[in-house]
Amino acid sequence: MDKKATPFDELLKIVDDEVNKAAASLPVDIKEKGVEMSKAYLYVYCVENTLRLFVHQQSELKFGSSYLNHIFINSKVKKKIQDRKDEETKSKFLTPRGNNDLYYMDFKELGDVIIGNPDLLSHFPNEIWLKAKIEELGNIRNLIAHNNLIGEHEINILKANYQSILRQIGTV
Repeated sequence: MDKKATPFDELLKIVDDEVNKAAASLPVDIKEKGVEMSKAYLYVYCVENTLRLFVHQQSELKFGSSYLNHIFINSKVKKKIQDRKDEETKSKFLTPRGNNDLYYMDFKELGDVIIGNPDLLSHFPNEIWLKAKIEELGNIRNLIAHNNLIGEHEINILKANYQSILRQIGTV
């Protein structure tokens, strides 16, 4: 019996098709690894931005559109956000990161915001559970971001942790 394709499976199919077109003249080994790594990137992109969306939606429900003035963001993260914004203004040729401060946080900082706000953290079993997921995903994310090849074990960790997070925030 065939498993019904999920929207995520459909995205993976698009990635396969696009990489195969774009990399037609590359050696087979590079193309195959590129396809696998693009799938890994897709998981990282989706989990990170799903958490951003979660923070945005939950905080906006509680505090309204000015929620960034009401949720706890530690001073080091606030400084990094401002530094990133300042740097961005110097590089006008680059597309801005996003339309609010959540897009100027890295993955681990985003996790710290969730942990630092009890209303957000309450969607997860506990702080230790979330920290472990963020740490594990963050380490794999960094490997991918620096174009390192990851293996099947890391891909499985990405998939499992993404599914666990989605279940916790109620999007599955």
